[in-house]
Amino acid sequence: MSSEFAEFRHLAEAVRPLCVTLGMIGPSRLETDRLQQPNLRDVAGGIASIFEALDFSASCPSLDNAQGRGTGPCADLAAFAASLYGAPFARIGIAGSSGSNVTSALALRHLLGRPAKVLIDRSAHVSVIGGHAIAGSEVAWLQRRFDVTIGVQAPLSHQDVAIGLEANPDTDAVIITSPIYDGSLAADFDSLRRISDARGVLLIVDAAWGFFHGLLHKCGFPPSAAGLADATIISPHKKGCGLSQVSLTLFQNRNLMAAYDAVSDMGLASTSPAYYALLPLEVSLNFWASNQGQECGRAMVETAEAFGTAMARLPGIGRIRATDLGQHYIDDPCHVLLSTRGTGLSGYDILSALGSRFDVDAEMATLTSVLFLFGPEHLETWRYTVDAMEEVLLTTPRRGSVPDFAPPDEPAKQLLPLHAAMFGPKRPVPLDHAIGRISAQQIGAYPPGAAIIVPGEIISRKAVEYLCTVQAAGSRLKGVDGRLEEIGLIVSDIGMEKALVHGSFIGVGLGKR
Repeated sequence: MSSEFAEFRHLAEAVRPLCVTLGMIGPSRLETDRLQQPNLRDVAGGIASIFEALDFSASCPSLDNAQGRGTGPCADLAAFAASLYGAPFARIGIAGSSGSNVTSALALRHLLGRPAKVLIDRSAHVSVIGGHAIAGSEVAWLQRRFDVTIGVQAPLSHQDVAIGLEANPDTDAVIITSPIYDGSLAADFDSLRRISDARGVLLIVDAAWGFFHGLLHKCGFPPSAAGLADATIISPHKKGCGLSQVSLTLFQNRNLMAAYDAVSDMGLASTSPAYYALLPLEVSLNFWASNQGQECGRAMVETAEAFGTAMARLPGIGRIRATDLGQHYIDDPCHVLLSTRGTGLSGYDILSALGSRFDVDAEMATLTSVLFLFGPEHLETWRYTVDAMEEVLLTTPRRGSVPDFAPPDEPAKQLLPLHAAMFGPKRPVPLDHAIGRISAQQIGAYPPGAAIIVPGEIISRKAVEYLCTVQAAGSRLKGVDGRLEEIGLIVSDIGMEKALVHGSFIGVGLGKR
């Protein structure tokens, strides 16, 4: 062990309790508010001083390769993570799961020696779509089914992927998001793997929300995709189990991992990593792998179920489960999705009232639902949240009927490849001038939690009307900053004739239920 690492480890051990607090649970806003402001500033200053002391590691390469490719403690951490998730290999990311998504897209091109032909979940994170635009991939879209009866979209099933591969037989890789934001996922992942193998395509999973999957499988969480997918990308901080910017990429495919490493060495991985960011991940993995962590996981599952049951007893509230979408879907037990259709309030109204009046931080809302993410910090506070919800339902004024929207059921025709639309000449235009033009931006909305417009597609009147309607009702659009009526849309300056010359990989629309 180098003297630099010994000094770093000594400092790290001294602040391990802080890392546990930051990486595993984190203070609730209620706890933070109880602190007097001068004391809070002292605490913040102390944390900053500790991080500054730890950050001397940036100029000490002898500390080990931060991705886990060396022979020191970072490599040990990566190997430990891989073993917990049932994968032979792992790489630690220090640019978040977003950076890992971009790197994996470029790794695919590096592996093939040409732009990849990929099927991408239309609900994919912007970093997945942006990464494949940078890589010049030829993209076809997998459209999730939207269930109008409960107002949510279904995860992609193996049947959905099979249809996409049948329509696009030259596909090199399928990229899906599992679990999706509300916590549901396809139950039969083995079938998805078999379909991919039969077609000879790689399977890459953005499992940013799946930190506990596999890790707490014995506690009632689903298995991890990492045991089967060629590459699986996980974001620990999304479950409060690490600092932001740290991710795990777990590999079953050694060749894809080698390409990932090669691309990382081109500048995608920092040569001055913040090693201290890895410490909360180490603490969290050790905790959740311990008997104490497993007991905490079981308590989380049991208490989250009690929380959801208590919420569903309130007037107008219903529990939305993955099985409501069909028998092929299962839940993350700690993503509690509630229907608000019977309350006379929108999900946005409830989210706002919970936060402003009771300091309850629900994760996300749509017009007809509210999502709660249940973690160890809620084991003792969930009854307060139920009482707060009951008070909100009793005392919040109703503003009339809550609108109910269904997104466009078929994607528009894609005329321009993704990379050409995103990196070619473009300009903003008013909404009425954008209809019928080729989009140069991605815009998503809840519902359904997917891109309504993607780069390279013809902008339809239905898509524009839907985005304006849900934004006016309170939805935050993904990919725009401001009111659409005021800022307009960004369109490609490549004309229709030139766009048709480019050609495109065809998309698959699965419609709505």
